[in-house]
Parts: sequence; C-alpha cells; structure tokens
Amino acid sequence: MSSSEIPVIDFAIYGLNNANTSSANQDEVKCLAASINAALENIGFCYLKNHGVPETLLKEYRETSREFFLLPDEMKEKYKRFRVPEEYTGWLGLEKEALNPKRPGDLREVFDYTPYGNLDGCPEDLCPDFLRTCDQFFKTVQDLAMRVLEVVAVGLQLPEEVARGVLDCHKLVGQKGNYTEIRTSYYPPIGDRALKPDQIRLGEHSDFGSLSLLFQDDAGGLEVCTRTGDYIPATPIPGTAVLKVGQILQRWTADRLVATKHRILIPDDRRFHERQSVVMFLCPDDDASIQCLDGSNKYPPTPFLEHLFKMMKELYAAK
Repeated sequence: MSSSEIPVIDFAIYGLNNANTSSANQDEVKCLAASINAALENIGFCYLKNHGVPETLLKEYRETSREFFLLPDEMKEKYKRFRVPEEYTGWLGLEKEALNPKRPGDLREVFDYTPYGNLDGCPEDLCPDFLRTCDQFFKTVQDLAMRVLEVVAVGLQLPEEVARGVLDCHKLVGQKGNYTEIRTSYYPPIGDRALKPDQIRLGEHSDFGSLSLLFQDDAGGLEVCTRTGDYIPATPIPGTAVLKVGQILQRWTADRLVATKHRILIPDDRRFHERQSVVMFLCPDDDASIQCLDGSNKYPPTPFLEHLFKMMKELYAAK
C-alpha cells in the first residue's frame, strides 16, 4: 500500500456547502458512507474533499495561531495549559508531550481550544482576533465532524435507534461536559539542531476520541501505519481534510473501524521549514458509556471520561 491508496473521497453531498443534508439523495449517501467506512476499516484514514470548510477561515486560523506561536516563550507561558484533564484550553511548549513515551518529547508546541475553557488572561491582548478565530473555526468544524459521524453511522448499517444513540452521545460538543477540542500545532524549523536519540516531530500514537479531522499544510511528514505494520506517507492534498478513527470509535465498533497509529517525521529536505497543522478531536460526552454496538461485549462498557483520564495520565506521567 502506498499513500495513493489512502482514498480521497468526495464529501460534497454532505459537506457544509449543502445547507440541508436531509435533502441529499439517500442512495448517494449510502454510497458515500460505504466508501468512507471501507477506508476506515482498511487503514483508519481517508481524505475528504469538498468538505465545505472555507479555505479563507483555515488560512486566518493558521495565521493568527502562528502569530501567537512566534511570541517569546515567557509571554506564552502566561497562557499555559495545566497538565490535567480538567483544564483543556491553553498553550503547551516544545517537548512537553511525548505521544510515544518510548521517544523523547515531541518537537512541537500546541494551543488547545474549547469554547468553555478558562480564558482568564487570554492571549487576545497579544494576538488580536486569535480567540475569535479559534471560536469560529471550532463551530465550523464541529458541524462538519457531526456530519461525518452521521455518515459513518449510516455506513455501519446500524438500526436507526442505535445510530441515533451514537450521535446523541455527542450532544454537548462545545459545552461543559464534553472534551471536544481543536488543536493547532506548530513545528518550528529544525535546522542544524542536534536531535535526541529517536526524536521525531510527533511520536507514534492513535487519537483518543471518536474521530478526528486534520487539516495539513504542505510541509509533509505525516505517516500512517498499515495493517501490515508498515508506515506510508499521508501526503498533503490541498483542499482536503484527513479523517481519522479514534480509539473510542474503534471500541464502539468492536474493532471493525481501526484507530490507526500515525507519526510525523522530519523529512531531510524540510529541516529548515516550519510546519503547522490544525485538528478537531471529536469526543463523546463525559458521561457517555462506550459499549460495543454489535452486542459482542468485546470491550467492557467504559465511561468516556474514565478512558480519557487514563490516557491523559499515561501521556503526562513522565512530563
């Protein structure tokens, strides 16, 4: 399998440019759902084109977040995110996470945003329009993420009440009681910097939530693990979002859909280039009980918050 075999799927009939998805041709929706779910069963990734997120909004979000990241660390420190799950808005500096704990800290810094986060002393005084753009981007991609989840539920061919139950587990997205967030990541140029042994830009991991929507720039470096254990490049494709399965969706579907490990390397020809990415991690509500939809009980019913806190504890244990 090569990167060209990570499918590119046209999401136009359910994209944000379609104001009324209920009017979509149901046979076309089923065909779309089958295509997406085939990709998510095979490799857990696909590209979505014609998703409807305005390129102008994405560009503004990247620009305003980059302006923040280029501030001196002592200024950004005032907006540091506490390393506990209860506080999920703010900045984390370079090497403060190691998504693969067997590697040194990841060579990136991040800003996490939730609409209800503690924004006391927010960075708006330093970077005008930053939080406004965060909020606008969150609301836009939230709409897209819920549409994607609805299509995935169609592809699973669930009874209507079961499919509705999955969607209802996300009814608090954007409010307290739900940890859905957007994360903008900045990977500074490496240049001639001496790296620690086995250090890369982002260690091997799979995402914690239901699904993720990633918007890449053109820097490259993202690699996806296939079922054979080989890593292949997920080459940036302009105008697309990368759809990823999260661990919760894998548990929900009893491993039918796969939360694939992925990583970001440092291409030799990009060491002197920066990299930015923007991702929404769609999560169920805190009190949602995650149990296998097929009734197999392959995984025991698990409250989402219990799963999240376990993963966060492991992630920050050594940091």
